[in-house]
Order: sequence, then C-alpha cells, then structure tokens
Amino acid sequence: MFRYKLQERKYVNETDCELLFPALDELLESCCKLYTQLKEHMEEEIDSPHSTHNIGNILINNFSSDTGPGLCIRDAYARLGAKQLIAVKYYRDKCKDKAFKSLMETLESKKVCKRRTYADFLLAVTTRLTKYP
Repeated sequence: MFRYKLQERKYVNETDCELLFPALDELLESCCKLYTQLKEHMEEEIDSPHSTHNIGNILINNFSSDTGPGLCIRDAYARLGAKQLIAVKYYRDKCKDKAFKSLMETLESKKVCKRRTYADFLLAVTTRLTKYP
C-alpha cells in the first residue's frame, strides 16, 4: 500500500522505492510462490485427514538456496534485514519533506495499517525472524 501510493503520487522513483522497500518485490514473489505451492498441496491432499503430510519438500525448496532455480525466501529476508537500517534512515530523511510526511501519516492512519507506522512494518519482519528462529 505504501509503495503503490507513493509511486502513484510521484513522491518516489524506482531508486527511492528500492531504498524504502528493500527486497519487497523479491519477498512478495517468493512468498506468493510458497503460498501457491502450499495451497496446491492442500488441494491434492483434500481427502487426507493429514493435509500437512509431506510439506517438508515444499518448505526446503523455498527456504534453501541450493535446491535449484527460483527465489529463496531466506535470501530475500536476509537482503531485507541487511538494508533495514538504511531504509529507516532514508525514510526519516524523506520525512523532512512535509508533503511526504503528510501522505505517510495519512496512509498510516488507514484501518488496514492497524495504527502501525511504516517503520513498525519494516521492523516487524526482522523482529519475527530474530524472535522465533
């Protein structure tokens, strides 16, 4: 939501987006791929009372970088974590622009954000990864 609105109103270009939302496209693509594979597996196992049976291969293929071509979720999260501080610093610099800050406050006040700020969303990803290894 943040990136879409910022680009729509021309507050950021592609370079700014990569700084503000590091590895977002890669994360979205790899997580959607994982979701699709899990959903397909559940549909195949619909008659089985144990629909989680044999999901290990799906998880290994998505979280291991040495299992062939495709996006590795682990690597995408690593890139996000590595660029997280840069993103927060860049966001703070961009907030010096009153129009940018006003738009971000408007977006953060939306019900879908549940009173979380951009920085909260960015930090939540790595907090979960470090809290539940």
